[in-house]
Amino acid sequence: MTNSLYQEAAQVFAGSMDVTRKDPSLVLTGIPVPGGLINHTFKINGSLLPALLLQQINDHVFKSPVAVQENYIRIWKYIHEKKLSLPLPEPVFYQDGHSLYQDRQGKYWRAFKFIEEGRTRFIGTSPEEAWDTAQAFARFTAAFDQFNPEQLHRVIPDFHDLSFRFDQFTQYLGQASAERKQKAK
Repeated sequence: MTNSLYQEAAQVFAGSMDVTRKDPSLVLTGIPVPGGLINHTFKINGSLLPALLLQQINDHVFKSPVAVQENYIRIWKYIHEKKLSLPLPEPVFYQDGHSLYQDRQGKYWRAFKFIEEGRTRFIGTSPEEAWDTAQAFARFTAAFDQFNPEQLHRVIPDFHDLSFRFDQFTQYLGQASAERKQKAK
């Protein structure tokens, strides 16, 4: 991925914040955010610009980036309208309220207000971290008890189906060796 591709998308989203009109010579820098398992993600910085999280949606995994973004916006609006205290990144909207940008190469980008204190953990280092993660996931799913999942596009089969995920878990738990089960305790 070339610097110019993320620059193109970064300029579009930065332009929505009136920063480029105040400073037309604004230079934006992008720092890759490590650990992205699917999408390419950058922290975008510039003078006078609040930091942005810029993400290129992987269209090999997500065949319809538009549907992915529409799902995110529906979920974000639901949380916002219900005044729920879930720290989801706020999308950045540009030109006529769009939140998804398609660059000259046909790649899709979205941007969020960067959460400075946000952290991503890929592997728990203690039972307490595992518990905290489980509690956060439980709060997240419970927040949507009144949300109609039929409003979401099916971007990956059964991706949002928690009953299916639990069935998978119990199936694999039944197949796990005693050693692996003991290690998980």
